[in-house]
Order: sequence, then structure tokens, then C-alpha cells
Amino acid sequence: MKITSIRKLLFNEKSFNPFSDNYNPEQIQLILKEYLKSEKEDTSQIKDKESDIDAVRIAVQTPVFNYYYKELYEYMKKTLSEPGINVINVIQYLIAIVNHDTKMIEMSINKMIQSTNQLRLEEMAMLKIDEKNFKSNAVNSYELQTDLLNLLLNSLALH
Repeated sequence: MKITSIRKLLFNEKSFNPFSDNYNPEQIQLILKEYLKSEKEDTSQIKDKESDIDAVRIAVQTPVFNYYYKELYEYMKKTLSEPGINVINVIQYLIAIVNHDTKMIEMSINKMIQSTNQLRLEEMAMLKIDEKNFKSNAVNSYELQTDLLNLLLNSLALH
């Protein structure tokens, strides 16, 4: 099998997705060995070589992500099975956090727009949410709760 893009495999193959129950690190290792061997022989098949080198680096790290994925799912399963824990309340709590972060980001962007004549996308990407004695990166903050909610809902759907 001629592999032309590790990046495509990362996006499309469940066995390459460390957040999937179908994740298969042994298959990834075999494919990476074959890919790297063929890359040394012929790079003409690779359209975006630099992008695929990054994809190889990511693929090599997938076991770390899979480890944390399994740990988090196990923790959620254990926590949600405890008496007094209501799954609906946990979902509503996570949605409330996302809504709060969305409102904070909106307020920060409005403040940024009002304080300048020129708005740069880089500045928006580096936006910080400033709350009582705590500053956090707005994008990371926003993605974290969304990812947690997604994992929780996926976990509930699977079990």
C-alpha cells in the first residue's frame, strides 16, 4: 500500500484518531515505518511535504493523547456513576461555562474594538479573559469547555 499523506490519515482514519475507541497505535507504527521508508525513496508523491512532516510528528505523539483520552473517559464514567451526580446537571453546568466564556470574549472584543482604530486578527487570537485575579487565553478557555462537553456527550452516547 502506497501512503501519500499521513495528514489525510490523521483526518480520515479512525485508527489514527487518538480520541476514538478504534485507535490502533500498532497500525500507526507500521504505516509510519512504511511511509518514512518510502519517503526516503520517493518524495514526488507528497504534495505538501512540510505539512506532512508536521503530521508525522503529530502521529508519533498520538499515544500520549490516547492515554489522556482513556484516563478522562474512565474518570468521567466513574464520576457520573457516583450517587448524587446528575448527568443533565453536569451538561447544563458545562454549557453555562461555555456561555459565560462566550459573553466574556464578546465583552473583551467590544472593549478592544472601542479602544483602537485598527484591529488586527493576531490581537484577537491573543485575547485574554480577565476575571477576578485570573487571566486566561480566550481561545483556549472557550475550546476547553466545548471539548469537555463533546467528550461527555460522546461518552454518554457510547455507554
